[in-house]
Amino acid sequence: MTIPWGTNQLRRLGEALRDNREPPESCPPYRHVMIWFDALAATVLEEIRQVDWTPIVGDIPFEVVSRSKTIDTLRQKLRRDRHTPLQNVQDIAGVRFEADMTLTTQDAVVREIALLFDHDPDDPRVVRDLRSDPHKRVSRCSSLAPIAGRARRGAGAHGASGRLGERLRDRGRRHREGDPLRSDSR
Repeated sequence: MTIPWGTNQLRRLGEALRDNREPPESCPPYRHVMIWFDALAATVLEEIRQVDWTPIVGDIPFEVVSRSKTIDTLRQKLRRDRHTPLQNVQDIAGVRFEADMTLTTQDAVVREIALLFDHDPDDPRVVRDLRSDPHKRVSRCSSLAPIAGRARRGAGAHGASGRLGERLRDRGRRHREGDPLRSDSR
């Protein structure tokens, strides 16, 4: 799927989101951008679900889930790194492969996801190993092929509680700060 908007349009939309102001008329509406990324994530999710993972994970229960960044988390990310434009944010929408698996199994899952989308799993632009970062609470490796597909260890209740925690934090921020763009058509 080719993104239907130009780099400058997305950059200007990202700047408006980051600065909490109305996007210029030349920008695509925020909701249209998110619908496109959600559709891409749904496609990736289905392709990952179609794989027979038994040779890699055996009988370990796993879950393949998808989640888009909320406007709040996207805005925070754009504010944290003011030099990363919207079109370069890797995880606007992501797909996670969650299971309680060993690091070796996690590596094999990430490798398979990269190969599934015809990407080189040894290319650091495709696979980013975040497991050595002491600030990460969950061990994970990301395959950026074609959108963030993550293989996570220690999922199960932890993954579900993490997703619930993200939703509650997002809801709390919207309640505290108000969000004029949340209900706006842009």
